[in-house]
Amino acid sequence: MVGTHNAAILPQKGGPLSVGERATPEPGPNTVLIEVKAVALNPVDYHQRDFGMPPVPIYPAVIGSDISGVVAKKYALAQPEGVVALPDALSFEEGAILPLAVITALTAWTTIGIPLDTKYTTQDRQAVLI
Repeated sequence: MVGTHNAAILPQKGGPLSVGERATPEPGPNTVLIEVKAVALNPVDYHQRDFGMPPVPIYPAVIGSDISGVVAKKYALAQPEGVVALPDALSFEEGAILPLAVITALTAWTTIGIPLDTKYTTQDRQAVLI
C-alpha cells in the first residue's frame, strides 16, 4: 500500500493553494525522497499558479521546488545532484529560500562564461553583481 503525506496543492489555475493529502511517491534509481520541513514560494510559482506558466499538465497539482528538509525516502522527489546539506546555522525556513536564488546566481555566473572553479581574492579587485 502506498503511503500518503500532506502537501500544498493547487486545485486549478488561479486557485488558492491548500493543504491536502497526496500519495507519497517512491524514489527511482536517480532520485531521492525528501521529508519536507519548509517550502518557499518564488515569483515563478506565482506565475505558474496565476497564469499557468510554466504550464501545469494536470490539476490538482503540487507546484514549486524551493524546499528544505531531510532525506528520508518520503514526501518530495529530488535529483541527488541538486541536494546539498543544510548548514547547522540555517533553519529549514531559511534553507527553503535558497534553491531559486542559487540557481539564478549560478546561471548568471556560467552564462557570462566564468568557470565554476574560479576563485577570487580581495586583492584581485574583481566583482560580479547578480
